[in-house]
Amino acid sequence: MKDAIKNYLWRLLVSVDQFINVLISPIFNYLLQPDHLFGYPDETLSSVFGKNREKCRVCGWICWVLDELDTDHCDRNIEKDEGNSPENTKGS
Repeated sequence: MKDAIKNYLWRLLVSVDQFINVLISPIFNYLLQPDHLFGYPDETLSSVFGKNREKCRVCGWICWVLDELDTDHCDRNIEKDEGNSPENTKGS
């Protein structure tokens, strides 16, 4: 039972993260002008920040903070099969 509750809470947190990604996407896409856009409903913020960390100073700073709290957080959470990465837009 304890594992079921823990699993449920983890899935809930991920879904909130994905929801916030969609919710703030117009603002972040406008202000940050990222290569990899925010707003894909099945992608977490950590994934988008990680994809943009090299070219977006704010994204790099956020990843630095997250990495200090959880080692290699952004890199470990990049979802290569989500978002507008070049490999996901072929044939579109």
